[in-house]
Amino acid sequence: MVDVGIEPGDLIIVRQQQSAESGDIVVAMVEGDATVKRLWIAEGKVELRPENTGFKPIVLGPDDQISIIGKVIAVRRRAEYS
Repeated sequence: MVDVGIEPGDLIIVRQQQSAESGDIVVAMVEGDATVKRLWIAEGKVELRPENTGFKPIVLGPDDQISIIGKVIAVRRRAEYS
């Protein structure tokens, strides 16, 4: 999610909720694996889109198991001092 300012090592604050709107950044369980992606719903299709060009979107089919764990509401970065 580096393209929206979420860097490796950052802490995300997630509001637990079972639903989200298109465009929200969510934590979702897909086939037993947790992921942080932007939820995209359009024309009857559901995708979990990465905000990192190094990854591909997850296009969900009718048989895919997905559950929304929550919506990302904040990001915290630990300051590093030298």
